Amino acid sequence: MSYEEIISKIQTCSITDGDEFDLFIDDIAVAVAELNLSVSQREHLIEQLLFHVERQPDPEFTSWSLIHFIEWLDEDNSTNYNTQLLKSLKRKPTCLTLLLANRILNVLDDTSADKISFLTALKEIASDSNVDQLVRNEAKELYEYQLSKKTED
Repeated sequence: MSYEEIISKIQTCSITDGDEFDLFIDDIAVAVAELNLSVSQREHLIEQLLFHVERQPDPEFTSWSLIHFIEWLDEDNSTNYNTQLLKSLKRKPTCLTLLLANRILNVLDDTSADKISFLTALKEIASDSNVDQLVRNEAKELYEYQLSKKTED
């Protein structure tokens, strides 16, 4: 499968079941592993995956295969993944994008500009009445959890 075919499959994917989507992503991951993608191609792929998450009708949609795949695409920290995720959180936060943000927060140094940006995003989501109540509650819990981690250290 070519890079263009992979992007097209993601853009046209209408799977809404997490388990079924895990299988879809596993197939995509195998195809991507066979390609030597550039940083910009990996960034575009991450962006398309985040757009797919935003299109999900259920804000609780979760795919652990997708989470691990996105993290693998940026395992060398060479992409603009953090920036892309922050943009996705501003466009349409979901439980999955909050989970991704929390995983990033767990490894960032307390003085990191990205840590401040992600904490700010969580706080804003938690108080945004335009965001699904479930997502707002999750953002509030994650924000409070991250703040409590800072005081424990």
